[in-house]
Amino acid sequence: MTPSGMDLTTLDHFTLPLTSPNRTLNVTFRSDLDSPHSDHWDLPIKVIFATFLSIFMLCAIVGNLMVLSVIGRHKGMRTRTNMFLGSLATADLCVAILDMPFSLATIIRGTWIFEDEFCVFNGFTMAFFLVTSIHNLMYISVHKYVTITRPFSRVLTYRKILLMIGGAWFWGFLTAMLTVTGLNHVVYKNATTQCGPDFPHTTQQYAHTIFTTSTCWLVPFVVMIFCYRRMFVEIKGYTLRLQAHTNQERDSVLAQQKRITVTLFIVLVVFFICWFPYIVYSTYASIIEDKTSLPHWANPLVYWLGYLHSCCNPIIYVWRNPRAVKHFLYHHKGCCSDADVESFAGTFLHCCCFCFGSYFIITLHVIFTCSNRSKCTKI
Repeated sequence: MTPSGMDLTTLDHFTLPLTSPNRTLNVTFRSDLDSPHSDHWDLPIKVIFATFLSIFMLCAIVGNLMVLSVIGRHKGMRTRTNMFLGSLATADLCVAILDMPFSLATIIRGTWIFEDEFCVFNGFTMAFFLVTSIHNLMYISVHKYVTITRPFSRVLTYRKILLMIGGAWFWGFLTAMLTVTGLNHVVYKNATTQCGPDFPHTTQQYAHTIFTTSTCWLVPFVVMIFCYRRMFVEIKGYTLRLQAHTNQERDSVLAQQKRITVTLFIVLVVFFICWFPYIVYSTYASIIEDKTSLPHWANPLVYWLGYLHSCCNPIIYVWRNPRAVKHFLYHHKGCCSDADVESFAGTFLHCCCFCFGSYFIITLHVIFTCSNRSKCTKI
């Protein structure tokens, strides 16, 4: 009990007035129940999230490096579409290398163990690369829409495509800067796996939440739905016209159109599954008054799904392209000689184990040797 009769074990924080001859100050103290350094997850939850996050990180690094390798080493793959895919792979690779390790360390240790400077850096990179990745997906849908609905149009020149790619990276940078130094500020919130914008309390912070949710997630999703729906209608109409006027190579054309349709459907479903829970979570967390009522597993889960999207992109956009798989297997026979180069799965797993085993050994060593913040200042 405090001198004023308050039981600190029942309070998350309390305020005491300190009186001086000239003024009175209200000083807020935080109890251990609200400490940012307390462990928020049980061991089973840690094991589940850490295991899957490690898998996502490994697959995202290997998969996106494969994409960049195929595009960079084969001139025939340097098309307009693959310019977008290269930009998307770069953003997803940055997410895997710069963002996921922080979340993995936080899950394992149960709280944020790094210095405040790393917290600001993490909040900046999370917004920068995740938003850039999503906007790249939006521009890919726009490019595919123009290509399929106007196959003979020269609207999207190389210069305009570069401007679109630059726009995606600029918007990610702008969102990150507004998070760090503009409408909000970066903090580590209890029961989260990363640093990010503070929960909105002021009009300015609510404006930041509305701005980021609408421009970084809702608008891209609406644009993708519109573009892919129009593409589906166009492909279906083309298939019907083809069936009515010719029988030549019908099976081959129909198989190709079916592949395109299935790919478009997968793109929308995966994007919805991975990012809609985050939209629901962030909106709900912004409007409720008692932030401590949020389940401790909610934040790790929604970001877990967002990270999953970064390792799904190479599979959706590249590995469903037989040419990309063929070029990768051809160029990597030397580095993956022990694997069956005719088997994509064998090549993928071999390169995962051989090329990035040391990366995870070093990462886990750093995580487990950081028993407190003071030891981690030297990292």
